[in-house]
Amino acid sequence: QRILAKGAVFAIAGEPKTTKTWCALELAIAVAAGVKAFGQFAPCGAPSDVALFLAEDSEFDARKRLLALGRHHGLTPEQTLARIHISTRQHLNLSDRTDVVRLIAALHALPSRPAMVVLDPLANVARIENENDAGQMVLVGDAFRTVRDTLESAVVFIHHSAKSTGDNGRRRGGQKMRGSSALHAAVDGGLYLSNVETDGHSEWENDIETESRGFRGAGKF
Repeated sequence: QRILAKGAVFAIAGEPKTTKTWCALELAIAVAAGVKAFGQFAPCGAPSDVALFLAEDSEFDARKRLLALGRHHGLTPEQTLARIHISTRQHLNLSDRTDVVRLIAALHALPSRPAMVVLDPLANVARIENENDAGQMVLVGDAFRTVRDTLESAVVFIHHSAKSTGDNGRRRGGQKMRGSSALHAAVDGGLYLSNVETDGHSEWENDIETESRGFRGAGKF
């Protein structure tokens, strides 16, 4: 609630090392196990399956992160992972229609339709030659919507923001996403992360700006 709508195309973006993947996994656990995301945003409906396509992480690392988050929520490993399906380091190019069809087929083959599909990071799952090319970004946006409409699933992708400068300092979080503005036009909402503070071990604190279309979002927290 107030973060991610059912059937949305949703971005999680920020500069490098701003806990983007951690945020995606936190949302995955909220959807899959029915717990409050970030301790305050309740899930919409009953626990549902989630599919993770993680191009940079190993399955071992992904499970380790999920289990750490699950412990924070008071979940057993079985409760954390029961509805989460993990695919890591698989070749995927959403700029290629054949790969879009292959992805949809893989998702249809799961025991239950996933309520959320996570793609991390965009650069590795879309194979975009030029992120500033609006035509290429439109193709990627079309791929997201095809997956969303075929499966009636939320599609969450992780992307980098441009580094903060005087020129973009007043832009909203979604407008700072790297590449053509056609990508921002394709999303229904997002979480945009900045100003991370960490002890480098177990505590991270971010400023998070939310964006939503069609409902009242969480604003900044």
